[in-house]
Amino acid sequence: KEKIDTGEGYPADYISEAIDQTRGWFYTLLAVATLLEKERPFKHVVCLGHVLDTKGKKMSKSLGNIIDPFAMMEKYGADAVRWYMYTINQPGESKRFDEKALDDMVKKVFLILWNVYTFYEMFAGSSVSNTLRSPISTLRPTHLLDRWILSRLHSLVKQTTDDLESYKIIEPARAIAEFINDLSTWYLRRSRDRFKGEDEQDKQLALNTLRECLLSTVQLMAPFTPFLSEHLYLKLGGQNESVHLEAWPLYKEEFLDGVLIERMGKTRSIISRLLERRLEVGIPVRQVLSQAKIFLPKENSLLEKTSDQEAFIDLIKDEANIKEIVLECGDDYKVELDINLTPELIREGTIRELTRRINTMRKDAGLTIEDRIELFLQTDEEEVKIALEEHRQTFLNGVLATTLRMEGEAPDGSQAMRTNDFDLIIGIEKK
Repeated sequence: KEKIDTGEGYPADYISEAIDQTRGWFYTLLAVATLLEKERPFKHVVCLGHVLDTKGKKMSKSLGNIIDPFAMMEKYGADAVRWYMYTINQPGESKRFDEKALDDMVKKVFLILWNVYTFYEMFAGSSVSNTLRSPISTLRPTHLLDRWILSRLHSLVKQTTDDLESYKIIEPARAIAEFINDLSTWYLRRSRDRFKGEDEQDKQLALNTLRECLLSTVQLMAPFTPFLSEHLYLKLGGQNESVHLEAWPLYKEEFLDGVLIERMGKTRSIISRLLERRLEVGIPVRQVLSQAKIFLPKENSLLEKTSDQEAFIDLIKDEANIKEIVLECGDDYKVELDINLTPELIREGTIRELTRRINTMRKDAGLTIEDRIELFLQTDEEEVKIALEEHRQTFLNGVLATTLRMEGEAPDGSQAMRTNDFDLIIGIEKK
């Protein structure tokens, strides 16, 4: 009573109930406050809609459409059900509960986040130096992908903070899901070679960046998914006893780079166009092409001669598997592929396809990135032999092989296969 009378504990910051309490609890509190000659008893209202079945009908025993929430939490976890409710639509709207949509959400958000953590754990291991405990702000990353994902991260922190302070729920939750997708499908996928490479300094910076992204993400998710966030926070070696004892993450202006984010978005759009064009002409991505011309409107920022332009072009080359990218100013946004396949290009494409197939064999054999193999490859195809001579070391590095044997007896489990119209026998043995 004393705190209420002094205004220290009154009015409440917010109240949250379902829509049926509009004339119940919400109104009652207002009426009592008026009778006591007090101001409004709450500053904000988070009004929730009712949960309906998949067809939009009210759940009832007579219709037999009741979904047991405890069964859903037992099957998918309380955090998953909670996140689904946060992201399906605005809080005040009725929610059509669909278990399939819940299952899809778990796979597209939670499992992707867990896979990113698993990747980090696999490469970090026990060899990670203590610099991983340092704040990312002291590391000053220079790699384009590191700078981009950190800009995305700090933009996310800013948006999430602003939205939650304004009592917005669906917007920050969906933004976090989009960031997790970007972290996995773009940053991590495009950085894989850095984690596997011999440049220890670059690997260390990539690991630092990834850990910072993971830690900040689980801190932002903590109010939404307390159990998953706690588990990942502890596995990442958070400095406090619990993620819920951590200070809320703060964004730093120096990491916010809207131009960089915009240019990365345009780069990814160009890559999508190139991949669509490849599909139209029937040339798979694993077959390298010599050149592509990209025509962009003059206002497109990628045409500007900046220090990052070559790095963006290299991303396009790698992702679309094209040796040369030519940016030109044009009235329309379009791409043109040089689809002439020379013997050299076909051989390079063959090596890429062989790399993919052998790595699939490694995976099927349960090998990890720590395991090295002796590779057996037998063929009478001269073009394959020439390709192996031209790209031998790149090929061996790509499949984590120490040696290549082309004669003698094939090891157990060897497979006969046909690649780019070439017949081969391939086998692997763990060293």
